[in-house]
Amino acid sequence: MGCAATGSLTRGDVLRQYDAVAELNSGVDEARFRQSDLLASEQFQKTKDSLETAVKYARNAEKDKANKTAARGLEELNALNQMVTANRRVMEEVMTTRSRAQEQGASNLFATDFGKADMAFRKATRFLEQNRLREAEDLRPELIRVYADLELRALKEGLAAAAVESVSLARLAGADDYAPKTLEMAVQELKLATSVLDADRTRVDKSNAHASKAMWLARRAQEIAATAKWFDDQEFTDEDLVLWHQRQLQQIRQPATSKILPFDRSNAEVVATLRDDVASLVKSTQDLHKATKLSQAHIQDLEKQMTAQAFSRRQELATILRDHETQLTAIRSGSQSQIQQANTAAAQQVAELQKKLSSETAELEASVQRERQAEARYEEIRKMFGPEEADVLRQGANVMIRLKGFQFSSGESRIESENFSLLNKVLWALNIFPQGKVTVSGHTDSSGSPQDNLALSSKRAISVVDFLTTVGGYSAAQLTSEGRGEQEPIATNETSEGRATNRRIDVWIAN
Repeated sequence: MGCAATGSLTRGDVLRQYDAVAELNSGVDEARFRQSDLLASEQFQKTKDSLETAVKYARNAEKDKANKTAARGLEELNALNQMVTANRRVMEEVMTTRSRAQEQGASNLFATDFGKADMAFRKATRFLEQNRLREAEDLRPELIRVYADLELRALKEGLAAAAVESVSLARLAGADDYAPKTLEMAVQELKLATSVLDADRTRVDKSNAHASKAMWLARRAQEIAATAKWFDDQEFTDEDLVLWHQRQLQQIRQPATSKILPFDRSNAEVVATLRDDVASLVKSTQDLHKATKLSQAHIQDLEKQMTAQAFSRRQELATILRDHETQLTAIRSGSQSQIQQANTAAAQQVAELQKKLSSETAELEASVQRERQAEARYEEIRKMFGPEEADVLRQGANVMIRLKGFQFSSGESRIESENFSLLNKVLWALNIFPQGKVTVSGHTDSSGSPQDNLALSSKRAISVVDFLTTVGGYSAAQLTSEGRGEQEPIATNETSEGRATNRRIDVWIAN
């Protein structure tokens, strides 16, 4: 390749115009990436010097000198690569330990010590370049130890820095006085984080887990101290503290229901009620996800059936056409009437197959449409009710409305006026299924005998059916009632709130 005749070339010009120089430049870059400057520093420097000399000749348009120097540099590069491969085998464990230390940031955290270790490493590799293998091997154990120590120091520095800072901030916030137990747990976790590494520096994950827990506990201690100081500033009495705590619990419950927690009962009952609320919300969410997933899966199955049936019918059509072609070949020398008969028979088969395919496709499309309509109706009903009023569940085309907001007084079946708005929503939902068959199920808590509860639940279901027919005007022929007693609770019967939830009505709409 030619070169510029006049003027000084840039380095980029040289690499574009001199192939050998460009090849040597790439080789040196790759050698540096392979850490050749560390594993064979003298040979690397020799090769690098040849590259720079070749570039200098090329920039001054001394083409022959540039190419000869680059050729010599490529020979040196080849020798360098062979030397690096050999030296890496001897120093493999040192290189691995050094890399681990570097990955943990030791070269930045402890730059001076890391630099000293690298100088000792280069000394060992120079011994290898000079075939002084024994002297190089004598340095190897110490190099491994130094890099391993740097790795451990970096690990501890990285883990401890944030955790130590968190503990210090907690102390500044007064955690020693206001949250001594939590703060002590944080300190112990911090000690575990470092002791794990002292025992086995490869257990970084476990050490990280202890450090993370230490930070979490320290932040918790800091917040405990801040809250306790605020209580002091407000001059809270013991009663004020309890009332403040109860307000926090009520705020937690507010998104689920406006009902007041049973603060007139034991703290255990308050906690149990909150737990039931959370469990109910979790179950409702799971039921919703399950219903949506089942609906989507059903639609996908129907669409797959449509595709499979269309493919099957295409195969049948291909078979008919092949058979027809075979028949035509067999009777090619026959009469015109025989050929016409074969064509007519094939046409009839094709028409029947197309009719069958159209019918099957229409049926499957109708099934998909029905499924989508069922999902749309379910969504419409689900959105009618708030989370404290009802859970809406779906099974195929059928829907169940669990009226957990429907309240009966204990032992009573009479419908209170406070339930009218909820029953009106039920009527709106029933009108979405004008041809539906509706079963109203009554449920009780576990107070009283099972026989009495079964009778009471039946009376409650009948009361709801009477309301839906007499007040709502829904067809009595489409409504049935049943009592389920206490056998299907959806909340604990250990608390007043749970028992109130179990005194409910379920409305099952079969479409």
